[in-house]
Amino acid sequence: MKKGFFRRERRRDRSELPAAALKKQLEKFAEEGDFKAVMLATGNGFLSIDNGSGMGVNQLTEIDKVIWNLSKEIYNAQVLKDTQQFILRNESGSAFFSYFFVVKKQLIALIFLSELNINHTKLVTKAAGGISRIILGE
Repeated sequence: MKKGFFRRERRRDRSELPAAALKKQLEKFAEEGDFKAVMLATGNGFLSIDNGSGMGVNQLTEIDKVIWNLSKEIYNAQVLKDTQQFILRNESGSAFFSYFFVVKKQLIALIFLSELNINHTKLVTKAAGGISRIILGE
């Protein structure tokens, strides 16, 4: 990544490889938000980070696929055009949040497991910005 004369590199633990950079971004997001799991879904595949969920990456990937399909349906539904996220809550009070956005005309779902009462808006927006920059190659 090139830096301008006055531009400071904003990533501390960085990688030039997009897949590795995305994994690092998701790990940081999971750590900062104290999320039990974080998944990223795109039309090109899935990436899952287990941060103490007890589910394992394979189960998280299966959940990721289901939530990805729901995210696509909601995003494409004419009556839900302003929707940016949805929540699936289980009996224990934990919930899967799906926040979706578009980069390079590609739908992306940032999915994470957390307690339902957590206010995560600022952190999610920050993570989505980092993911967008990685995909855009910035």
